[in-house]
Amino acid sequence: MNITIMDYKVLLLLTLYILLPTNCVAKRKAKSVSTVIDAKWHLTPTVLEISEYLTEESENLFWEYVEYINSLQPALIDSASDKERYDRALGEAARLLSNPQLNLLKLSLSMHYNSPRVEMYHQIALDRGVKCPVAVDFGDKLVCHLDSLDETVNAYLQKDVSSRPQLDTFRLDHQFPGCRNDSLTVVLYGELGTPEFKQYHDKLKEYAVKKEINYIVRHFVKERQPRKVRLSGYGVELQMKSTEYKATDDAAVQANNTLDEEEEEDEVEGFNFQRLRELYPDQVPSLVKLKTALLESTNEMAPLKVWQFQDLSQQAAQRILDAPHEDQLRTLVHIAQNFPVQARSLVSVKVSAEFRKELKHNQDQFINSLSLGVSEAALYMNGLYFDVDLIDVGKLLDTVRHELRVMQGLFSIGITDESLQKLLSLDLSPSSKTEYGLDIRDSAVQWINDIEKDGKYTRWSFSLMDLLRPTFPGMLRNIRRNLYSLVIICNPAHAASIPLIKL
Repeated sequence: MNITIMDYKVLLLLTLYILLPTNCVAKRKAKSVSTVIDAKWHLTPTVLEISEYLTEESENLFWEYVEYINSLQPALIDSASDKERYDRALGEAARLLSNPQLNLLKLSLSMHYNSPRVEMYHQIALDRGVKCPVAVDFGDKLVCHLDSLDETVNAYLQKDVSSRPQLDTFRLDHQFPGCRNDSLTVVLYGELGTPEFKQYHDKLKEYAVKKEINYIVRHFVKERQPRKVRLSGYGVELQMKSTEYKATDDAAVQANNTLDEEEEEDEVEGFNFQRLRELYPDQVPSLVKLKTALLESTNEMAPLKVWQFQDLSQQAAQRILDAPHEDQLRTLVHIAQNFPVQARSLVSVKVSAEFRKELKHNQDQFINSLSLGVSEAALYMNGLYFDVDLIDVGKLLDTVRHELRVMQGLFSIGITDESLQKLLSLDLSPSSKTEYGLDIRDSAVQWINDIEKDGKYTRWSFSLMDLLRPTFPGMLRNIRRNLYSLVIICNPAHAASIPLIKL
């Protein structure tokens, strides 16, 4: 096989691509900082968190979801993997939620937003002394065997109401709809998605439908996963400062530091680009692109000069706008979450004069209308203001869910997208000046009579002093002044409007 010089260069460059990063990664120490916060309790099943999310939407959705999960074959707990279990549980929830609600459910699951409530039920079960996977609590007795459930229920039903045990219930309990019967309260502790839970649930539901018991479900997971719940919604701020200054002891150290700094400038991810440019002068454009890509993907936080911080925020915004339209949001998230790492590559971005002009216009507009300075930030959702320094993702999720319910309610009565935008643009803030709901001076108002000008009112007194004269309660004073106006909005040609006009 004949290998030309050009082929040799290509093979050598490919060898550098493959081998050099591998050798250098082992020597380089990672400088990234990862911070996580774990809760004190263990991981809760996804299906239970979904059920609690549905409860917040409607209690009836919870019980519909229970029936859907119980009807799965094979049982949800017998799924081959956690991903399959997640997909099956989410698929059943999709039957009860709209697409926007389903997206919010996924966000809630990623945050484990409803995990504390599931853990609350688990702690209640432990306080009651539940030790078996599924148990039925009658107040003074726990039943862990399905065979004895019917016998126990019938035994309690035969007792006098006054002699039956009383269980403490809570506002957050899942009570079977239409079965309120305070004479006998039964609580089922178990894990939704298991065959045992389905068997106990079907039995107790029969009594609940007959209104013989007050049936309540509380979550309990006997076999917990060892991993703790990882809390979401917390951020870490990394302050950037100038790293231009260097501590030196003598001239030799200063010379060595200068040499190292120059070498690090041309060495990225193990590639010595100064050497590569000398070896392959015809490949300089490709080497520049490679160096830029490596600088953007590297985890090294290179030092920056003081003057490089001046336009760094504008350069980051310019990078986002220069990205393709479908990738702009993704670019924004990437830069925001990796800003110290991306800073080195951002200093080379050129900011256009048009963008600077638009940015200045926006800053002036925001400071005049919203009192937002250059370095300040604010969050608005459908006109609602949120302080970014105080708001947390949990509160934000609750607000989004509330706004979504309002929007879906408006859509259900025929409000279109165009009308909805007009409603959101209305200024509903309280005003200091007096405003009228209807301007009676408008030409659209047709007056039937005029007390001050009509002849049939000539005998009435024109003096306002008559307002001070005593009259019988409920009697109007006969004063020839247009003091009171009654505006009726109706169709005069309609028969139903005749009684109103006769007034």
